[in-house]
Amino acid sequence: MGIDEFRNEEFLLDDEEDTSGDFLESSAPVAASPRVRSRRMGGNFLGLTPPQRLVLSVMLFVEVCIVGMFILIATGRVVPPGMY
Repeated sequence: MGIDEFRNEEFLLDDEEDTSGDFLESSAPVAASPRVRSRRMGGNFLGLTPPQRLVLSVMLFVEVCIVGMFILIATGRVVPPGMY
């Protein structure tokens, strides 16, 4: 089974059915279906638009920085000026 045959078998739309019988026993070449699902990278992650994802990632970055700085101060590895 070649990669093209596997791709055609796996990505058929749900309303399409394989009418050729058993796929492995079929000796006829399989033509690529024009209606295959496309898997795009960077699709709709959690239903968010790109600006919303940007704001979420910036907020996560700032929170990680704040928590990291707090941990450094709490463990005594960094001493803010004016603390002693």
